[in-house]
Amino acid sequence: TSFYSNFVDLMDDGLYRLYWNYSSVNFIGEIHVKTLGWIGFGLSPNGMKDKSDVIIGWMSNGLTNFTDRFIRRIR
Repeated sequence: TSFYSNFVDLMDDGLYRLYWNYSSVNFIGEIHVKTLGWIGFGLSPNGMKDKSDVIIGWMSNGLTNFTDRFIRRIR
């Protein structure tokens, strides 16, 4: 986390923290979450679901898993 110049706690208890760096062409980040269940996080250029990037993560058998979905258009 020393690599990132920005961070924000997304919950008051510090259990969900986002670290990031950005430039005009890149957004690089990490999400640190204290959980044994599922987490979700989304990024949107306009606050809507269209053209958003959604990341879902979970723990299974002690391993971290995640999937990343780009939503092109909601019909």
